Amino acid sequence: MLGWSAQTTVIAMVLAAIAILASRSRRLGPAARHVLWLVVMIKLVAPPVVNWPWSPPKLWVTARPASIAAPTAHPIVNQQTVREDREATIDETPARPTVATPAPPIGWNFDLLGQGLFGLWLGISATIAVWQVGRIVRFQRRLAWAIPAPEWLVQEVRDLSVQLGVRAPEILVLPDLAPPMLWFLGRTKLLVPGRLVSNADLLGLRAILAHELAHLRRGDHWVRRLDFFAGLIWWWNPVYWLTRERLGTEAELACDEWAIRTVPDGRVSYAEALLDVCRTLSTTRSPAPALGVAGAGRFLERRVNMILQNHAPSRISVPVLLGAGVLALLALPGWSAAGSPPAKSNDSASKEGKILVSSATIADATIVASDDDDEKDDAATKAEIAKELKNELGPGSDFQKAMKNVGEELKKELGPGSDFEKEMKNLGPELQKELGPGSDFEKEMKNLGEELQKELGPGSDFQKNILSKAKEIEKRFGPGSDFERKMQRLGQKMATKYGEGSEFAEKMKKVKKDAKTVKTSSDTSSEKKEKTKTKAQKKTGASKSKARDLKALRSQIDELNAKLKKLEEGDREEDE
Repeated sequence: MLGWSAQTTVIAMVLAAIAILASRSRRLGPAARHVLWLVVMIKLVAPPVVNWPWSPPKLWVTARPASIAAPTAHPIVNQQTVREDREATIDETPARPTVATPAPPIGWNFDLLGQGLFGLWLGISATIAVWQVGRIVRFQRRLAWAIPAPEWLVQEVRDLSVQLGVRAPEILVLPDLAPPMLWFLGRTKLLVPGRLVSNADLLGLRAILAHELAHLRRGDHWVRRLDFFAGLIWWWNPVYWLTRERLGTEAELACDEWAIRTVPDGRVSYAEALLDVCRTLSTTRSPAPALGVAGAGRFLERRVNMILQNHAPSRISVPVLLGAGVLALLALPGWSAAGSPPAKSNDSASKEGKILVSSATIADATIVASDDDDEKDDAATKAEIAKELKNELGPGSDFQKAMKNVGEELKKELGPGSDFEKEMKNLGPELQKELGPGSDFEKEMKNLGEELQKELGPGSDFQKNILSKAKEIEKRFGPGSDFERKMQRLGQKMATKYGEGSEFAEKMKKVKKDAKTVKTSSDTSSEKKEKTKTKAQKKTGASKSKARDLKALRSQIDELNAKLKKLEEGDREEDE
């Protein structure tokens, strides 16, 4: 368990670092960043079922011991074996390593510590699960006060669901609910505050509803379920809390993009409605199977700026999906440990003995091989050395018997039926008694919830103060207030001064009449000019025609004169 949690934490830290570095790129939108952080969350809850066939790289190497511990001393054999002639037959007994009696090891009992930590983790996880279940049950009881949504709101949600491509959820209105949210315990329900239905702008309300339906479109309710189970396991891990916070942030930003895309004309109304909702948010978080509007401080400022100015893609591109898939394929399987898996606490001593035997064999063979390069291939010498080591440390040897006795003693002290097992069994009920159902801790938590409910819930002084302030505001600015009367008097003055029948209206009528007269006179003068021009054109045409006629008449007169002249000349000639 400890090995798996340590390995998973290291890999999750690497994935989180990759997600943080990738999030700095402006090309990645909130949806793409959400996918990268989702890979981290999936790694945290992925069971160690599939492992890679190779082991992770070793970051350090333990120094090889100079001697091997054993309960009995053995004779010292000189390492300078007969190597003068390669062809010579080895008649002497092969060398054996020096074996010294070790001092008893001093250190922590990590098996006992691990079991204690496991018991503590199990108790706290059970307490968190009970607390979460209690919150869910209490919120489920609040749904009994819900009322059906009006028909126009149901139709609005249906239209938005068709645009987003999701199935329209059941809609309920809660009078005392602060933010709108999705409740997905059982059939998915869209919970809307009564104040938002009665007072919000239509475009702002449509954008907020689109935001909540976008959670359903993206599958964020499944991510929230995954987060619930991850919290029961990794409540102690900072990597989990960082991943949880970044998933919620990127999901809200991605749903804001969906809302803007669905209601493109409602940016300003959506920002105003979001600010109005966040002002009334409760300080307590929503139960696990709920998704609601969130935002405060710089994050709220960032959301509003993005809604009003920026635009990021609400869909995930294919390269991002491929990259996240490759990253998950490499990171989600576990890493198989080098060699055999770690043994249980009962057999730890015998396993240590076998590891020491293996280390002694490797060390001795290395010493013999390093003394003379010519003897590396001498199989007979190695076989003799291995045989001697097997006789001294192998099955049936004193060393094996001693290790077996140590294992039996450890099993007696820490195994089934031991005092340690009884203490661990007693520790579980004690933790359950102190922190579980019916404990003082649970009662204190219940009392705290009741006190908060009494101080801030229905019928509390806080609610009364809020209602009284609302009444004061309504009294100052609502129907029948002095403010309303002042506004009415101001309207009447404006109507008297500038309305129908006022001096201003009469002046405007006179101005319009004068403008009409000027226009009519200009039209009349234009007509007169046109007529004069037409008459002039007619006179000019008549004079031209008269001139032509006069010219023709003159030509005729000239012809007659010429004829008369000829006749007179003819008469003269006859007289002569």
